[in-house]
Amino acid sequence: MLRPGDTFDRYVIEDVLGQGAMGCVYRASDMKLQRRVALKVLSPDPDTGAAAMEAAEAAHRMRREALASAQIDHPNAVQVYDVGEHDGCPYIAMELIVGKTLRAYIGSIEVPWAMKLRWLLDTARALGAAHRAGLVHRDVKADNVMVREDGAIKVLDFGVVRAVRDDANPADPKGAPAWTKLTVDGRILGTPAYMAPEQLNATPLDGRADQFSWGVMAYELFVGALPWDAAKLTALFVAILTQDVKELPGAGGNALPTGVRAAILKTLKKDPAERFATMEELIAALEPYIAPQPAPASSSAANLRLGKGYTEPLPSMDPRWLQRRPETPPASFPGASNPPLPGTPAPPGGASLHDNAPTQALVRPGRSKITPVVVAIIAGVLVLIVGIVIILSSRSNDLPPNVGEPVAPPPKTTAVTIRLAPRA
Repeated sequence: MLRPGDTFDRYVIEDVLGQGAMGCVYRASDMKLQRRVALKVLSPDPDTGAAAMEAAEAAHRMRREALASAQIDHPNAVQVYDVGEHDGCPYIAMELIVGKTLRAYIGSIEVPWAMKLRWLLDTARALGAAHRAGLVHRDVKADNVMVREDGAIKVLDFGVVRAVRDDANPADPKGAPAWTKLTVDGRILGTPAYMAPEQLNATPLDGRADQFSWGVMAYELFVGALPWDAAKLTALFVAILTQDVKELPGAGGNALPTGVRAAILKTLKKDPAERFATMEELIAALEPYIAPQPAPASSSAANLRLGKGYTEPLPSMDPRWLQRRPETPPASFPGASNPPLPGTPAPPGGASLHDNAPTQALVRPGRSKITPVVVAIIAGVLVLIVGIVIILSSRSNDLPPNVGEPVAPPPKTTAVTIRLAPRA
């Protein structure tokens, strides 16, 4: 077993992530590409006996996992970076996933059912990508699905995958290929509690076998227990082959919408023909129950509502704020729909005063009206001016002329008549 600080090929071991009978998984640093990886290293081959055969099969599985993962181009499938052998130890370098497996959330009431369903749909998308690539996972379970710290889903361990024909398409149930039952010394590889009936019967498989395992995992995630009540392996096999799953009990199951429960139960049908034809059909049935992610708020979204040239953010689109604007908004408002002013009557035909011409609701074109008060004020001012002129003229006529100067004849006066408009 390697220790932190040890060098293995081009990798420096940092920590042990997991350990099994056949080897270990380490967190390591790739000195060549300068990135952290999950490094799965098998133990050296035993000299003789059944252990040697099992080690050889494990090495073969590892190579098959690398080849299978390389064929799946999907963000929810773990990526494989390197595969090889160093000092007689086969290894595979994969994407390092920091998070927890779905096993940690089995029956958890802290995680909303909608979030769990989103995780399951992302898992189904990765499996669908594998099926389109001609592969069946064959070991779908909560331990092989990881929830990354940022919430992203990653499907692991494609080591049980194997197709007999290169042209096999497990996503097409009509052309179901003859998949070989993968065994080591007569033992079935995989996790029996998640296996489909046809997998236990060693009959030809297609992508619907993964769908059944996905359904068992979904049932367990929501309910908190497996759908099979069996303490021994033989009783478990009998339950999978004969026991129909008719409901999702408990608080977790009852919290689900009826359509979600029906879809999960359909994936658990004994006959593959009664399940969804593909993972894509399963996804289409469940996606309507997942609310779309809200788009990130844009700092300029409110500005665009007022058109080009307005750079201030809208204070909650208050119409009074709009009235305080001294400048006139642009004439064109593509897609704008501002709220009407309080008390503004709707025009005939149901049209809105704010449709395509929001300024019409704020400024009404037309001639200004002079009120009676204004008329009275103007008339008073005119009378005052005329009175002052008359007074000044009379005072100038009363002054005595200078001695020795001829007296000029008085100037001619002209009567001025001012007509005031009657008050309206």
